[in-house]
Amino acid sequence: MIVSIAHELFSLENHIWVESIMSFFYEERHIWFIEDEEKIFQSEWFLENTPKKKQIIRENIEKYISYYENDRSYYLSIPLYQIDTNKQNEAQIILNAPLHIVVENIENDKLFLQNVIEKFAKIKNKDAERITEALNKNWLRFSHGGGSDWGKVVEDLHGTYQHHRVFVISDSDKLYPTEQSRKKTSIETKCKAQNIPFHVLYKREIENYLPLKALKKLAEDLGKIAIYEEFLMLTEAERDFYDLEKGLLTGNQETDAKARRQFLEIQQANGLFISLTDAQIRRLEIGFGNKSKIMSYFDDVTAYDLIEHCKHHPILARQNPQGEMIDLLSKIAKAL
Repeated sequence: MIVSIAHELFSLENHIWVESIMSFFYEERHIWFIEDEEKIFQSEWFLENTPKKKQIIRENIEKYISYYENDRSYYLSIPLYQIDTNKQNEAQIILNAPLHIVVENIENDKLFLQNVIEKFAKIKNKDAERITEALNKNWLRFSHGGGSDWGKVVEDLHGTYQHHRVFVISDSDKLYPTEQSRKKTSIETKCKAQNIPFHVLYKREIENYLPLKALKKLAEDLGKIAIYEEFLMLTEAERDFYDLEKGLLTGNQETDAKARRQFLEIQQANGLFISLTDAQIRRLEIGFGNKSKIMSYFDDVTAYDLIEHCKHHPILARQNPQGEMIDLLSKIAKAL
């Protein structure tokens, strides 16, 4: 998290408070953004220190400035401008709080994100390594959004920490690539209104990120290799928006056969599954079953598998040509 501190706070009357927050920067938990460090070097707080301590403080400040001067694409900032005891206490609470990542399903979604972080850390992705450190030091936690209850969870966290310590990640539930699904629209609207960082997945659901080699192993273990072979014949876009858990003729909830057929008709009207025969539709109707079972097959997936599986996404190409997972990690790291 980027933190800006008013120069006026570096006075003798505030020296205890200043000392108490310096640890957050010394341990590099947060980034200290300073517009003019020379004003700090002329402050009462700095000049009252011993020569040795002044040298240490100066070296630390210059280290932070030199390290971040070429990358100021900040995601979050906290202005600590008011010389007010209540505001200072509030600032310390926010600085000390972990980043809460709100997910729909604490079991499956947390497992997926932990896998992504671990796999990209292994290939020395800097954002993944930073997030791993945050997890180890309890600077990051996962919060259960509970599907339709996610808004209340976000509201509660926002009420305590404003937007600074909240990050939302969600399935899109889209039936086709350009759909503005109800869930996607709701999350984007709420998060943007409250300045909360978020990521809505491009593909339909988290399980759609399981690469083909792992899906094949799942199909073999479940005795569903015929469904897998049919799935393999689909286009990349069709595989992205096929419901892996419930099958082709299903929507976002349990519905009757007529309503389920209507979901397929919506997809076909938007260019997906239009070349399938009735026989193929019957074979793809079933799906691969329980979501938790699908998620367990991410264990043997590598970061390179995920990059390959996401590189066709028609999003974020300018920022992250290697794919969506790298963009997601970058957003989380900036929010830390």
